[in-house]
Amino acid sequence: GNLFYIPRIDLSFSKDGGVSWSNIVTRNLHPIGDRQNILQWEGMGVANDICFKLKFWMRSRVVVNNALIQVVSV
Repeated sequence: GNLFYIPRIDLSFSKDGGVSWSNIVTRNLHPIGDRQNILQWEGMGVANDICFKLKFWMRSRVVVNNALIQVVSV
């Protein structure tokens, strides 16, 4: 049958050059044509070097345009 489908992005990160990865944290996306997707993850701790892994889960093509990563120090 038909399964309910919501496009999403999964994020994990590595602070040791990709040897080990954090837990995956998921953010659901708006349907195509229904506003921009502005995503925010918090509480990743501190690191001198960090590598992000984004997995896109959707049935259509993905275009990432003018992406911006903002790092905030508290």
